[in-house]
Amino acid sequence: MEVLIFGIANLIYLAIFLGLTFSPAIAIIFFGRKRFKKSIVFALAAVTVVAPILWAVAGYLDFKSKCSLPSTTILRTSDTRIKGFLFERRPLESATLTHGSVDMETLISQGEFEYINQMDSSKRVRVLRVGERLGPSVFNVETSWESPASLDDEYRVREIPLERISRTWEAPIYLTGLEIIEPRSNQTIARATEWVFGGGILGPYLRLIGHDQDYDHLACGYISEQPTPWRPTLVNRPEYAKYFNADRTFLSRVLIKSSH
Repeated sequence: MEVLIFGIANLIYLAIFLGLTFSPAIAIIFFGRKRFKKSIVFALAAVTVVAPILWAVAGYLDFKSKCSLPSTTILRTSDTRIKGFLFERRPLESATLTHGSVDMETLISQGEFEYINQMDSSKRVRVLRVGERLGPSVFNVETSWESPASLDDEYRVREIPLERISRTWEAPIYLTGLEIIEPRSNQTIARATEWVFGGGILGPYLRLIGHDQDYDHLACGYISEQPTPWRPTLVNRPEYAKYFNADRTFLSRVLIKSSH
């Protein structure tokens, strides 16, 4: 029954979406057919359909050309094994509400770190700690809350806010990623970036092609040189595991001494 309901909802969404997409062309044909030659009317109608497609394709090709650029820069690693760190999520905005983040709970449950302090946009800190061992390399995750004032000496892992690098009139291309900041110098010692394409008026088209909300932004350069859904929320999607493995590798390379 749920499949039927969602199927009907998707058909209704598709009908509304296509209606809005082609409404300028339909309006030109309807109102212009009696005032102008048919060739002019249909040419103008075609422009309203073709021009946005060319705009999107040009943006996508520009985005894809950046996918092979180096994404990870490590200036320095920690001298000793770091037990934990402070994680700062990127500010919540329309582009990030439908996408995931670094899976910190799984990092803790696998014993990669002893604790992770998560700071949200309101400066509240949720602490994740390794708890009781449940099996080989599997631990219970304990949670608590602490004052931000007690976290000044922590290494910081920060999600880089989306930075638009395309011009205002071009299809939206962003740069984002993770950076690790050393507490003593307050300097970035490592950064892993990725390119993001889509969102805005392109989001519905990309979702239509990809069949769900995880596709409203595409990303490349971090987990793959090929465009994939940007930080998907569906845990059974292959890209979800690829992001987790890439995050774990990046953090371990910088914060866990290689001799460990």
